[in-house]
Amino acid sequence: MVSIVILASGFSSRMNKDKLLLKYKDLPLIEWTIKNAVESKAGEVIVVYRDERVKEISKKYKVKCIFNPNAHLGQSEGIKLGLREIELKDGVMFLPGDMPLFKREDIDRLIDEYEMEKKIIVPTCLFEFRSPIIFPFRFSKNFFALQGDRGGKTFLKDFSHEIKEVHFKDVKIFQDVDIEKDLKDLDKRIVLIKGAGDIASGVALRLKRCGFKIIMTEIERPSVIRRRVAFASCVYEKSIKVEDTEGILVEKLTDIERAWREDKIPVLIDENLSILNHLNVDVLVDAVLAKKNLGTKIDMAPITIGLGPGFEAGVDVNAVVETNRGHYLGRVYLKGRAEENTGIPGDVLGYREERVIRSPKEGKVKLIKDIGDYVKKGYEILYVDDTLVTASIDGVIRGLIMDGYEVYENMKIGDIDPRGNKEHCYTVSDKALAVAGGVLEAIFMLGGF
Repeated sequence: MVSIVILASGFSSRMNKDKLLLKYKDLPLIEWTIKNAVESKAGEVIVVYRDERVKEISKKYKVKCIFNPNAHLGQSEGIKLGLREIELKDGVMFLPGDMPLFKREDIDRLIDEYEMEKKIIVPTCLFEFRSPIIFPFRFSKNFFALQGDRGGKTFLKDFSHEIKEVHFKDVKIFQDVDIEKDLKDLDKRIVLIKGAGDIASGVALRLKRCGFKIIMTEIERPSVIRRRVAFASCVYEKSIKVEDTEGILVEKLTDIERAWREDKIPVLIDENLSILNHLNVDVLVDAVLAKKNLGTKIDMAPITIGLGPGFEAGVDVNAVVETNRGHYLGRVYLKGRAEENTGIPGDVLGYREERVIRSPKEGKVKLIKDIGDYVKKGYEILYVDDTLVTASIDGVIRGLIMDGYEVYENMKIGDIDPRGNKEHCYTVSDKALAVAGGVLEAIFMLGGF
């Protein structure tokens, strides 16, 4: 049988207060951890504590409490104390006291694996080893050799042949609390946004500001037009700041959590959403704006939302948000479809097609002007190979495809804003924010908060 040793004698040095006593949903963090352990299949639960208040909480659950007089020497002392008190001497799980979301069923899953394998049972998520780990008691001598803040992960590499990995897709259950911000982050929902163009980026900004954790995906060479307000630019520039938020390109799934810790939006090159094979998300937003469904299915996440035409609410996705400029922009449909694509650009000061810059031929772009430049009708803007493209109207260049991009004939490669406000080139548009508001409304309507 498995014994659980709850490590609860740290000093919370990064918080300057005993984090284990902080309340989460009306209970101290440590109480959630103890409660989950006691309700599990574990044969015994031992709490190694330093603060008497932790002992008092532990008593309610009739678990063995061990005071750690050498807590100042690091977590290895708590590990050794727990090992000395174990009666079953079979499997030992070392459970950090600040993991309230690691529930009974998660603990039981690891215990079941141990009972079948009698090996070192290591939970993994996003290709990373996680805690808590179950060790066979025969590894006790390795723990008694530890010093300072070192734990069992220190010697895992020496026993790779003894390890059984157990893969989890719910990254949230492994959250611990080191700073007060971590406590607030425990309940944050994860939103995966397919596409990172300017509309998708407006959605990402609004949802992030409302407390969601965001992941965005892109293709290998996105044709970004509004490059200064699209997180898709990360694909080429590694990072970009849109208004007050930075997005960064992550090449490995393990870097997603690092981006979140740094309060950034991770952007991943993943055209087919293979990330869903490794990570559970709460909401999936298809923001590719392809005018057709490229493979999004309603069962890919608890809540799925499609932007614009190409999706049927209740069939392909749970909700559709209108993207066509006009009276219905941003409206949420729980049944039916958004308006069909007209192929006609939205009206801005009476200009429609005139404000759109299109490629006259297939070829490579060579920029003369760039985003934020003022132009008059007839001004030179770029070349496609040796063919010159000029402005059709007066205004400011609000969007322009990147220099060197290979384009096809009649492809949209830029737009001119006749309003002439340079600030609009570097801020999220009214359309993007309207669509973002619709996405937020849909999430609330569908019970995602």
